[in-house]
Order: sequence, then C-alpha cells, then structure tokens
Amino acid sequence: GLLTQINDIEGAREEMRVAEEKGYNDPAVLTRSVAVYDQLGQFNTADSALEKAIELDPTDQKLYEVTVRRFWRANRLEEAKEALAIAENNVEQLSDELVRSKVLLGMFSGNTDLSKSIVEDMLARLEGPEDESQKLWANAMLARILMTDENTQEVLDQINMALSLNMMDASLYYLIGEIQEVRSQNAEALDAYSKARSLEPRWMSANIAYARVLEKLGRPREALPVARVAMLTAPTGMVTPFVLFSRIVIGIEEINKRTASIANPEEVLFVIENLEELYELIPDNEEIPPLLVRG
Repeated sequence: GLLTQINDIEGAREEMRVAEEKGYNDPAVLTRSVAVYDQLGQFNTADSALEKAIELDPTDQKLYEVTVRRFWRANRLEEAKEALAIAENNVEQLSDELVRSKVLLGMFSGNTDLSKSIVEDMLARLEGPEDESQKLWANAMLARILMTDENTQEVLDQINMALSLNMMDASLYYLIGEIQEVRSQNAEALDAYSKARSLEPRWMSANIAYARVLEKLGRPREALPVARVAMLTAPTGMVTPFVLFSRIVIGIEEINKRTASIANPEEVLFVIENLEELYELIPDNEEIPPLLVRG
C-alpha cells in the first residue's frame, strides 16, 4: 500500500531512529520524521511526536506551522483549526504562515466571513514595501472570497499578481485550478493543480482535484494511481476520495469491456462491496446509487 510510495524505506527508518534519539528537539528532524511517519501510514505516531514537541515548547510557532500544515494537507480541517486555537492561546502573535493558514481554513471549511475579516485586517496593517508579498496574497484571497460568475478573469489576474511574489504557494495554484475548472478550462485547471501538487505532493485536495480533471479529460488510467493514494490516505469518514476512485475504476472497466482489454475484476469487486456498505451508511448520497448501477 503506502510503502510503495517511498523510495528508501531503510533511510526512512534511520530518520525515525535519529529523531527518537534527539527527542524531537530539532524542528528540522521533527519535520522530516513526521513526514516519514505519514508516508508509512503511522499517523497516530506522527500525531504523538508533534504533541510531545509542543508540550516541550508550547511557544515555538514552527511546531504549530508543521502541525497545521500537516492537518491541512490531509484534509483534517477540524484538527488544523484546533491546533491554530492552541497556538493563539500560547503565542503573542501568530506568524505570517499561521495567519495565512487561518484564512485558508476558513475558505475551505465554508467560513468565508472569518477569512474575509482576517484578510481585511491584514490589508489594514500592511503598509511598507517589505509587506508587498503579503499584500498581494491578501488581495488575491479577498478577490477569491468576493468572486462572482462575472469577474472570474479579474480574480485570476489578482491571483497571478500574488504568484509573482509567492511562487512557492501551492494554495494560489490550487485556486487558479479551481476557477479554471469552473470555467470548463480543464487543460488549464490540470496545469494549475499539477503545480500545486508539485509543491505539496501530499495535499489531498490537490490530488483529488488533479485526478478529477484527468478523468474529465478522458485520461482515467493516469487518474487512477493518484485517486488510489488519495483514497488510502483519506481521514476516516471522508467519502469523496473513495467515490472518485470508484468512479474511475468503474469507468476503466467499462472501457476494458468495450475494447476487450485486460480487466481488473478484484479492484472492481472491492469498489462495489464498499459502495454497497457506504450506501447503507449514507443512503442520501446522490453519487453512490448511479455508481452501483454502473458497477
């Protein structure tokens, strides 16, 4: 499963051994070891490592940045919010990265009013030329929050301006992909999601979006491994990655039958059995019944 995503298992184990010896006092070692634990699927161990590090130094903002970023990548948004709340209780002022995280968490969890308020506060206090990067980023977020069907190009222009000074910000590329997908510009959306994934390879939302657009472009075989990883690493109870994976698997099976290609009945059976279980748990989900019929 997840072990196949790692090129150097022995190196990963050595990283963890070094981290345990140091007691996670070195933030760089902590960050690497947490990433390794996540790649190995040892999510609880990664959680514990971060919790212990924060207990040792509850004022270290870097620890909160690692924690929030990790939850954010895994779509564990409520846990990311909780970590941010703890940070706000323990530090005098949130770092720029944590402020940005708070804005994005609001946007991705439907609390755009909170995000709008934070962004407006950012713009009110950012005055000097040294703040230009932050100002452009905040203006891009505000434009996205206030976007309508009529001004999508203006919002894209704002985001591209922000990218000129924030070229390593995966969220900006993701937002471009999101807008282009809404505009049915799927090739452009795929390019943007690809750039977001290259910067944040374990970001679940970017992986799901990338696989979804590949499927739309009639490239399900390319979408399948991306969707499979998203499904395997999804938080408990998150249905979207599995539904996407199921749709792609069934679509490939339909192609196989039309072209007399080699099929994968085991994977199709796995999908159908789990879809049946999901349907019993959430019968109101509109995507599952059509997939069951096709399967």
